[in-house]
Amino acid sequence: MNPTILSDVDFIKEYCLSLGERYEDAKNLYLGAPLQTLVVLRSMIEDICTTIDSELGLAIGEQNIFDSIKSLQASKQVNFQIIDKLHEIRISGNKAAHPKKFKIYNHVDLALISLKGFCKLVCLVRTSVQDKMKINYHFDEEVHSSLEALAYQAIFKQNADAKYHVGKNLVELHRNELHELNISGDDSPPNQRFLSQALDLFTSAADQESHIDSAYESANFLSNGTACFKDIDRAIMYYHIASRGGNVNAKACLGFHLISSASPGDEIVSVAIAHLEEAASHYDPVALDTLSVLYKEGKHLNKDVNKSIRYLKEAADAGYPESQYKLAIYYQKANNNPELYEHYINQSIENGHAPALLSLARTSAKKLHPPVSPVDLEVTSKIYMSYFESIPDPIALFEAGQLLFVHDKHCSGSLIIVLQYWLQAYQNIDCPVAIARLIEERSSKVFDHISDVYSKKPVSSSEQLELKNLILHFDKDGIPFKTKYEGDVNKFTINSQEAFNNVAYSPKQLKQPKRRGHVPQTNKINRNDICPKCSSGKKYKKCCGR
Repeated sequence: MNPTILSDVDFIKEYCLSLGERYEDAKNLYLGAPLQTLVVLRSMIEDICTTIDSELGLAIGEQNIFDSIKSLQASKQVNFQIIDKLHEIRISGNKAAHPKKFKIYNHVDLALISLKGFCKLVCLVRTSVQDKMKINYHFDEEVHSSLEALAYQAIFKQNADAKYHVGKNLVELHRNELHELNISGDDSPPNQRFLSQALDLFTSAADQESHIDSAYESANFLSNGTACFKDIDRAIMYYHIASRGGNVNAKACLGFHLISSASPGDEIVSVAIAHLEEAASHYDPVALDTLSVLYKEGKHLNKDVNKSIRYLKEAADAGYPESQYKLAIYYQKANNNPELYEHYINQSIENGHAPALLSLARTSAKKLHPPVSPVDLEVTSKIYMSYFESIPDPIALFEAGQLLFVHDKHCSGSLIIVLQYWLQAYQNIDCPVAIARLIEERSSKVFDHISDVYSKKPVSSSEQLELKNLILHFDKDGIPFKTKYEGDVNKFTINSQEAFNNVAYSPKQLKQPKRRGHVPQTNKINRNDICPKCSSGKKYKKCCGR
């Protein structure tokens, strides 16, 4: 590397020494505790906003991050790329602060993107706002992990900050282990040792030093029952500690838990709402979403639909997936605005909110009218499939199967998928009785449609095998077995065509198409005809006519 080109750390230090030192600490944590890196970067953009305000003389004053960015944008004196970068880092920080509410697919990658984005932001501020020459720098992905030193400080020096950082690192180790299990297809539950150790460190720092961030993490563990028994009362105690220390996220969660257990008129209601409103003033998405619900229901606050939608939109614009989903539904049903529905439902999907996928699938399905385009049907089916990867919803599984049965009943491959969906739905413990009855009534019809398709065109041996294995999970009446175990037992016990016919459902004409020179079937079955009574493919005289 050219020695005249600065490293990213030195580049930030050249811009501002104190900011560079915080950046260096954040970067050294990104491999072990990437969520903490994101939270630190989010706090650092407050300093960037203050710098821009000072350089341009805008006098925006002390505001929360979101309002500061809005004021900078409204001034029309700030490069739009700067505004975009500020929002990107702010939203990533929100995701890190509420990891249970946001689905982050790869924490390390997001932290790395945000670190690079922060460097780009500083570069833009230097050239666009401060009118300085551009400085070339090199982003070095190698970091000097401080984990060993932190662990020493945590264990032997009982340092609260060190305990917090080591705890965050242990949480990330657990996530990595869980990710590896998912990739390998291993269904065994992940070991909770990392999480248990992290909780011990968080509670120790919170109890001994009233460490604000550790108290917040302890509360999250206890409120969710993570690596411990769920204990809302103890969680509220830790949320109180973090709230008194100024943790905005803790104020939002405290308000949420207090209001959730309160009855109308309770003294605690006013306390809860005060916490929620303070957190909402900092655009905390949990607080904004909770206030939106309260104004919509009118239970603890006077019902106000306009305020409810305003808070909901602010939460959605803060990147909160559940609010994006609810706002999309509002624009679809109450506002009849398909463009805004698609905008927010896609944002919610990008943030990993599974119900948004189901909504989009159902919306897409309603647009399918005969003659249905194969492309449109495939798109709708893929959306359903993406949803099933997260939630094996029996009602949606039946819907998706019915959709294919209605619109693609002449394709044997699609019909096999129908039966696979319905089998999965039927064997789901949460399958409603009404859905189970519909599957019982219709599954044999699907088999018969497959038979008709097979009688008209050649079928690959792999598809025949797939169908035969599938049939083993249905009884002689074409009704699915209630458990997967019953079908698996059939696989290992059936060793002949006769045994297969005695156990499994036999579609009315499951056979190959007529071959050249084949004698057309009449009421009388000739001995040399392909057996019409089963799927063996043998001559009648050597099969059922023996």
